[in-house]
Amino acid sequence: MKIIELRVYALHASFAKIYGGIERVPMSLRRPAAHFQRIERSGQFSTIVETTDENGNRGWGEAFGLPHPRMSASLIENVIRPALLGVEFETPADAYRDLKAYFFALGQTRGPAMEALSAVDSALWDMKARAAGQPLCRLLGAEPGKVTAYVGSVPFFPTTGESIERALEFAEKGFKGVKLKVGRGASTDAAHVAALRQALGGDMPIMLDANAAYGVDEAIEVAKAVAPFGVMWLEEPIPPDDAAALAKVRKNSSVPIGAGENEFDISQFTRFAEAGALDFVQPNITRAGGISGVMAIDALCTSTA
Repeated sequence: MKIIELRVYALHASFAKIYGGIERVPMSLRRPAAHFQRIERSGQFSTIVETTDENGNRGWGEAFGLPHPRMSASLIENVIRPALLGVEFETPADAYRDLKAYFFALGQTRGPAMEALSAVDSALWDMKARAAGQPLCRLLGAEPGKVTAYVGSVPFFPTTGESIERALEFAEKGFKGVKLKVGRGASTDAAHVAALRQALGGDMPIMLDANAAYGVDEAIEVAKAVAPFGVMWLEEPIPPDDAAALAKVRKNSSVPIGAGENEFDISQFTRFAEAGALDFVQPNITRAGGISGVMAIDALCTSTA
């Protein structure tokens, strides 16, 4: 496998432009979750990578775009692209391993460097699959098929009625589960969860995402408050960098605990596994090393199940 071209596209869909002014943007878009209360979300971001091999096969990958797509795009253009062009390697994992070693040696173990690497790795795997004339899932040992999808998310709305309205819109479109943003205190969170459960009935899965809004004691309180409503999981109830603290929340919660979207390397997921911190492991493929990184996480979960 040899890359002869690598291009990157930094995309930004501005809410202000879409709505004709920032004052017209709904607050549920500007402040949809706990981590956007001080620094508002200004739009939708993405960093897209396109690779081409010597035979004209192309591949596409994506890097996490927040807080700005140019962060990872700059590393792709100025560091990764020169390192990969014209170089022969057997598999995408080979390229991933060398680039990861370089970034880690510089202390770039989280954030834009790993996001840039994730996008390029996914693009290389896509390119490899296209060159083989196969779906990527088959190249990885699976078969194409239907996947049940849930929708994320019902953002922070002032009233439970607005949360219900949005959740029902999703249900009517055929989604089989709904994620609700929480992080406004146990009583407010529980009120919105209760409203969704009543509106959606007992069979529709409801997931909660706190976006690291709480400390340990608050998270346990929230878990107890929402437990009666049959929640499928409580995601990132606390900042995810302390596996032992997350394990304490899990131990004291009857609601299953999930996390992982803000982790970047197998070593961090290994700490979760060793601490017994999670019921649901949730890597973000645009941050956690692309296909190669997620395959390593899958192997870890399989070995520790």
